[in-house]
Amino acid sequence: MVIVDPVNSLLSIASDAATRSMLTRLIDFLKLHGVTALFTSLNAGGDTSSRPTSGFRPLIDTWLTLSAVRSGGERNRVLSIVKSRGMAHSNQSVEYLLTDRGLRILDTYLGAGEPLTGSRSPG
Repeated sequence: MVIVDPVNSLLSIASDAATRSMLTRLIDFLKLHGVTALFTSLNAGGDTSSRPTSGFRPLIDTWLTLSAVRSGGERNRVLSIVKSRGMAHSNQSVEYLLTDRGLRILDTYLGAGEPLTGSRSPG
């Protein structure tokens, strides 16, 4: 397994074009050799179109976003699957917790047309 955390830091040492080119070659190499890779990207305000990730998005098999939602006086963590090539997946965002036993995905409850999170959620 290879982890690149965060991809954005590569922009400080190379141009956008050079970064995209290097990441494309790296992803192709890892896929060719059957290596699982995890790339992270820090995006302000949940902007998934942020550079340099937009340049190699077609090469990524599964794209997840983790964000913080503020409502009802709480900040809750939300996970969404943007895409997952070749497998069925939910289009709903779900709340997750980071616990002393690891990651915990909570059931999704809809209220007033949007998912309820935090203490407002039943359960």
